[in-house]
Amino acid sequence: MRGGRGRRRTGLLRRRVALACAVVAGLILAGCGDDDDGDASPGTTSASATTAAAATTTSPEADDIDPDGVVRVGVDLSGSGLPGFDPVKTQVLYIAMRYQSLVYDTLLRLGPEGEVPGLATEATIVDPQTVEITLRPGLRFSDGSPLDATAVKFAIERNRDVAPQPASFRPEIRDVTSVEVVSPLVLRVHLAKAEAGAFYELLTGPETMPISPASVQSDTAATQPVGAGPFRLTAFEPERRLVFEKNPDHWDAANIRIAGIEFVQAARGPNRLNALQSGAVDFAGYEVADLAALDGAGLETEVLRGTTSQLYFQVCKSMAPVDDVRVRQALNYAIDRESINQALTGGLGEPAWALWPKDHPLFPSELEEHYAHDRDKAKALLAEAGYPDGLNLDVISSAGLSVRFTEAVQAQMEEAGIRLNLVQSANYVQDLLVDKKAPLGTAAVSRSGLEKLSTAFAGTGLPNFCQYSDPALNALIDQLRAASPGSPEATRLWAQAQEFVIDQALWVWGIWVPDIAAWDGDRLGNVEPFINAPAEAMPWWWSVYVKRT
Repeated sequence: MRGGRGRRRTGLLRRRVALACAVVAGLILAGCGDDDDGDASPGTTSASATTAAAATTTSPEADDIDPDGVVRVGVDLSGSGLPGFDPVKTQVLYIAMRYQSLVYDTLLRLGPEGEVPGLATEATIVDPQTVEITLRPGLRFSDGSPLDATAVKFAIERNRDVAPQPASFRPEIRDVTSVEVVSPLVLRVHLAKAEAGAFYELLTGPETMPISPASVQSDTAATQPVGAGPFRLTAFEPERRLVFEKNPDHWDAANIRIAGIEFVQAARGPNRLNALQSGAVDFAGYEVADLAALDGAGLETEVLRGTTSQLYFQVCKSMAPVDDVRVRQALNYAIDRESINQALTGGLGEPAWALWPKDHPLFPSELEEHYAHDRDKAKALLAEAGYPDGLNLDVISSAGLSVRFTEAVQAQMEEAGIRLNLVQSANYVQDLLVDKKAPLGTAAVSRSGLEKLSTAFAGTGLPNFCQYSDPALNALIDQLRAASPGSPEATRLWAQAQEFVIDQALWVWGIWVPDIAAWDGDRLGNVEPFINAPAEAMPWWWSVYVKRT
């Protein structure tokens, strides 16, 4: 029996965009920007290296920690791209990666504070077509073989050359012309295009994740993965559970306080609520609608506001009548985002005015309330576009919060003369993005990083609904690919790109939606939740521990 009512905390997914500086040849990059919570970026910063720094955590007393404790996490293991631990054979990679990265680790690691060191200590943008990576000394895969610059070269070139490419590999991996081994601990990645800034983002992803060459040669990577990560896979029952044990040989094993992790199948909804309330799991992610039940059960909860969870309408910019920018602008003016935020999240979310939330360093403040609710302006724009009597539009939605968002917007649109016809779909991707059965579709997740632009509004991939392309926006995206992340140049380019996207109303913006992390506070200590992979809360494995009973 848990004692007392759960304590709710509110936290931000803090992304240290300016975690350090790098020099890009030909660009003048002066200093580092502040991170988004007002603190200076940690770690070493210099004119020649981009250096991440480890997040700090609270140190519990040793007597409080169960050294054999295993954290049980409720997740949805069905239809998530598993089984399979070989990155080149996994199509739904950014879901599977939350498990794969435990085995392999990444060169830079994403956590509650953004990028922190992983297997690499430094990543330097030497020039717009070159990235230099410095590895930690003494790294070894769990089979005992060395993880050096040659091993990382093997992984990057393997990922570049695989055909067909996994759907979630970002395109920059295909632009690697060569990987130069400078020394056992240093390698340089040379690119065919000026896109070093975009490639830098791949250092936290599966495209550069080191895998044991021996396991690849024996063709056992998919079921018996061998990496240099903080954990080792010990059991896998498809669609039921995944079990990991701590890797005692990991370079940072001393700072991991748990003996292992067990992921347990628990789909969102009543099953996941019951799993946590009954003690079958210790931690899980939830929707904001579950908060009351979680608090009532005496569980700890934290509201996480990330940069990818939002509700909005994707728009086919080549399909009438939304091929007219005035119609798209009218749709944006017709929405009262604050009332939607109150209705769907109890005010825990926020209106979406651009590609980043308001507290993010890349949010351009001049765009706040750019499309503030204005029914008369929406009507005037429709009349100007040739629709004085309003218009009818089909919109495809999948299920859950997407449908509730669409239904809430319907009434507001009706007041502006826009009649939305909600079409529910069991296959959103096929019906909307492939078959284009409607000009609008309700989306609940956006991309991260540069993909917010390069994947959503450029290129030939499915997320770029109806293959929109504009030379001015494409030019800005290309410049961002070369710019150093967090630099003044990148910030300026992001502001210009967002101004273009908003002015042209390339989406119909809604609200940023919070994610909820919940856990058993009687069993787990020092829980620092963050959003890992698409809208899924996870504990930070370098802080959490299981309490001794």
